[in-house]
Amino acid sequence: TAAPYARVIQPDRRNRDDATSFRIARHKNNKNKALDITKSEGIVYVSNTDGLKEVDLIMLTIEWKRYNTTESDEVHIRIINETVDICSNKSSHAKDWVHCGIIDNESECDRECGLATGGSPNVKRRSMSSRENRCVWISNKSKNSHGYSTCSPDPVTCPDRECDSLEQMEMLICPQDCIVGSIFVSKNAKTGRGIGKGYGVCTCGVTGGCLCSKSKSPTSTPNMTGTIGINITATTPPLTGRHTGNEIATCGTTCMLGIIAGIVFLLGAVGVVVICWRLDRVQKAVRGKFTEDVQDLSAPLSDYVDRAVLPDTLHLNFDMIMRNNHESKLATDPKWEFPRNQLIIEQTLGEGEFGRVLRARAKDIAGQTG
Repeated sequence: TAAPYARVIQPDRRNRDDATSFRIARHKNNKNKALDITKSEGIVYVSNTDGLKEVDLIMLTIEWKRYNTTESDEVHIRIINETVDICSNKSSHAKDWVHCGIIDNESECDRECGLATGGSPNVKRRSMSSRENRCVWISNKSKNSHGYSTCSPDPVTCPDRECDSLEQMEMLICPQDCIVGSIFVSKNAKTGRGIGKGYGVCTCGVTGGCLCSKSKSPTSTPNMTGTIGINITATTPPLTGRHTGNEIATCGTTCMLGIIAGIVFLLGAVGVVVICWRLDRVQKAVRGKFTEDVQDLSAPLSDYVDRAVLPDTLHLNFDMIMRNNHESKLATDPKWEFPRNQLIIEQTLGEGEFGRVLRARAKDIAGQTG
């Protein structure tokens, strides 16, 4: 049984240039619209799997526009039976089919009936191999792997770094090319979607998120048996020429979680350092302002005055030292006391172990004004 969205036939890319508005103009035996076509690229695909079970041959007349001219071609599509049918228990609803991209190991991939499998690419591949698998395991060592292993419905078109019009109809056909907004893998720089060049095994969930992780050990493919089913082929070879892009993916789940944790830790550490630095600056500014205010108010003087500086030697001894603990003050002789408001401090000459050396001018000494 061919799966929904199975690729049947499509025009060669060279012949598709400037062609638009593809449509099926006439058909024969296309019951219940078993086959349909994408308007922009002319990809014929399975739209109703039940309709394929009733016919052996479908004839389609396909029309398209090129430079305001209508062109057409007739396609004959032959329905064939599978030698081994592993998907006969599936319905015609796409939701009943597993998409290949969710599978993370070769053994399970090779025996799964995947969405968009069973078309002409499967028939062509089976004609060259004895394997009856639907989904195909692409090893990261193969030339079209883009650096990572994954499970694909068609290794020619998925992944190929191009989300074509058929894949855009149902993202789960090939999320490796069509995923949008995944945070765990880097996107294709050319198309803005899909996985770039990854590593290990890349898988994509039903919600569209893709992850790349360490490769698992490969396992052998078991022998499979089943009943006779239906597949499809076409008289015209499928398209093999595709767009490619050059982009790089860097991280899987473990790597991304590690990077996120590291960034959070680094930002937290920087925040703590900045807060501590700001608090320390504020405290230093407050202490410095308090010290300056105390010094301006107390004006501690030593009993030493440089006689070389002052022409008129005046022995002054002012005890204005304020202790921080305010426990005691030195006793002074009343004869040396002098009102502070009659003393003008002009300059600080120096500072030593016992205090500051200042130059000051006294006024109104001994009752004499001036």
